[in-house]
Order: sequence, then structure tokens, then C-alpha cells
Amino acid sequence: MRLILTLVALLAAGTASAERLTLERLYADPALSGPGVRALKVSPDGARVTFLRARADDQYQMDLWEYNMKDKTTRRLVDSKALAPGREPVRR
Repeated sequence: MRLILTLVALLAAGTASAERLTLERLYADPALSGPGVRALKVSPDGARVTFLRARADDQYQMDLWEYNMKDKTTRRLVDSKALAPGREPVRR
């Protein structure tokens, strides 16, 4: 369980940036917290973890990802843009 929580923290952490924080940036996409991870599931054999992660270009649209515990690789399984190709990003 500790490994899974560590994995979630690492996946949710974004890269640090030295950009200046402005009011416009506070409300712009992507969110300052980085892409979120949701619906974390461990495979029955414990070899993989799947999760939904917000897209870098639209924090309200999720892609399905997989983390392989053995070789420590992450790959996208389902690109949500392929499921809804004409969808415009949500602007809030």
C-alpha cells in the first residue's frame, strides 16, 4: 500500500517552474497542481497499476494510463482525444 501511495504522489507531482505567478496564471490551464490522478486500480497479479490522468492541454479531460511495477515504466493505454476527436477544451 505504501508503494501505491508513493506512486500516486510521484505521478501527481509536476515539474517545477520558475515562471512568475500572476492572477491570470492562477486561473489558467493547466492547473498549478499539475495533472491529477484518479481511479487508481492495481491489477490482480500486482504487476500493474492503472489510473486516469488529466491531459496536459485540458485538465478536465482524462486519459487512461498504466504503470508497470516490474520495469517502472508508464504508458498511455487510451487517448481520450481518440474517443472524442472533435471535443474542444473546457474553459472555466
